[in-house]
Amino acid sequence: IGGRNTRCGGGSSRGDRTGETMQATLLDQSETTATGGSTEEPELPVTADEWAAHLAGVVPGPQTAAMLGLLERGGLSTAGRIDALKAWERHIAWIQAQQVR
Repeated sequence: IGGRNTRCGGGSSRGDRTGETMQATLLDQSETTATGGSTEEPELPVTADEWAAHLAGVVPGPQTAAMLGLLERGGLSTAGRIDALKAWERHIAWIQAQQVR
């Protein structure tokens, strides 16, 4: 995802199909949450820090949890690590909420 078909933030690849699937998932989610009726394609995160910030601000779910798992933690700045921690904590709370349903 870091360059379109690699792990978030570059590094090793889990295969082109995984990256394409995650990219398509992100695009599908962005289209459903977009406001204002804009037909422009949203700017997608590129760096590991951008991905961490993006994932810290989206609604937790199975697709975003999968993307969070692809995040290259070694490529994160201090601020990126904090954003990643926020994203993980939000996803943990979401998973716990699913358990009581």
